[in-house]
Amino acid sequence: MHNQSMGLIRASLRGAVLDRADLSGADLGRADLEFAKLRGARLDGASLRAALLGGADLSGASLEGTYLAEADLTGTVLTGIRGAPRGLERARNLDRAIRG
Repeated sequence: MHNQSMGLIRASLRGAVLDRADLSGADLGRADLEFAKLRGARLDGASLRAALLGGADLSGASLEGTYLAEADLTGTVLTGIRGAPRGLERARNLDRAIRG
């Protein structure tokens, strides 16, 4: 299922378990995804602009074209991500993300 028109702007998904979910094209701008589990999720083309991702686990997620400008990445697990996200250089606290 492709979710190009799914709007979840400012959604409260704190601690949600969304492993392997297909959120491709979803608008998650300013959503609260702190401590959410998004392992292996498809977020291709999604917007996570200014989203709160502190402590979220995106290990193995597909982030091709995912927009991450202004997103807070404090403690976000980004190990084994696939694809090339956009706006990563403008994300907040990238230096505090767990990468590998």
